[in-house]
Amino acid sequence: GLSEDEAERSRREHGENVLPRRKRRSFLAKFISNLSDPVIKILLFALGVNIVFLFHGGDVAETVGIALSVLIATLISTLSEHGSEAAFISLEKSGDGDLCRVMREGAVRALPFDEVVVGDVLLLSAGEAVSADGLLLSGELTLDMSAMTGESREVEKRPSRDGAMLPDSPSSVLRGCFVTSGEGVMRVSAVGASTYLGGICREVQGEVRESPLRVRLTALARQISRLGYIAAILVAAAFLFNVFIIDSGFRREVILFKLSSPVFLFSKLFDALTLALTVIVVAVPEGLPMMIAVVLSRNVRRMARAGVLVKKPVGIEAAGCMNVLFTDKTGTLTEGKMKVAGVISGDGELFSSVGRFFAKYGEEKYLLNAFFNSSSAAGKGADGKLTGDV
Repeated sequence: GLSEDEAERSRREHGENVLPRRKRRSFLAKFISNLSDPVIKILLFALGVNIVFLFHGGDVAETVGIALSVLIATLISTLSEHGSEAAFISLEKSGDGDLCRVMREGAVRALPFDEVVVGDVLLLSAGEAVSADGLLLSGELTLDMSAMTGESREVEKRPSRDGAMLPDSPSSVLRGCFVTSGEGVMRVSAVGASTYLGGICREVQGEVRESPLRVRLTALARQISRLGYIAAILVAAAFLFNVFIIDSGFRREVILFKLSSPVFLFSKLFDALTLALTVIVVAVPEGLPMMIAVVLSRNVRRMARAGVLVKKPVGIEAAGCMNVLFTDKTGTLTEGKMKVAGVISGDGELFSSVGRFFAKYGEEKYLLNAFFNSSSAAGKGADGKLTGDV
């Protein structure tokens, strides 16, 4: 194995064994980003118009109402998204403390995954997770590679001259896989972001297309703005026609007199503009963004109670819009985690639980701890790490 100095040089040269994670945006950055919602944009425009009208006797209550609608809707969306992302980060970090067996300074040491470096020699046996990408030097392993390939069928690995770091290479052992049987020794050739799993992490963390809800809201905002502009133009034109034509009794000299008066002309044009902007503001549904934010936030909490973490609130609506779900086989959808269904004693008696087995025979008679690969508490019904093959 490597010495500590060699391991430190390798870490400086090839990086740490940490999977890439997108930098978390601040709460303020999320808040500003959520202001780009299509309906929120229309409300912000309406808010700006109302603020201008405040200097000319505008409605204070309506201005405050629009401002509160924008603030509450955006704040609820941001709080929900921020809390869900924090739960995701906590879940991701929960696996950072996993240990692996590494040869260092001529001895076997149990080190966390993030301390493994390129050039390390790892010892692998049944039940252990692979902490980095590398090539098998000796031994034979059977791996569960469903995390990499989606295939539930176990794959056999043995030393080979083929040094390609691909899932189908005969001697490649990749991070994210689990050893189901056998023993082997591997040398690490890639860590962290350079691993096959690291490349997958970078891809899945990329920007995704807009959700169906955002697409529909964009279309709704476009329709509202289009209808509002048409109505505003018609109302302003009707107002000007009434002031300059109808009120003038259709007399040409009166119409020309009104048009020739700059004070009167600009006053009525300003009134027409004010009336048109008022129509646009009235056409905007102030409560829509807040209603959507409240409903999505409530759905996020309901999903969390069911044990499902939702990173973005619109993800719930996007999942509900699916018409067809494509999948290849059962192994892709299931968790792939074994659990004890029963225990058969040496004399052939079947027990429906480990607890009933120990209640009759006691913990010392059978060495089930080796099977559970954990403390004897696992045999008593507590959660333990179950390893083996079926």
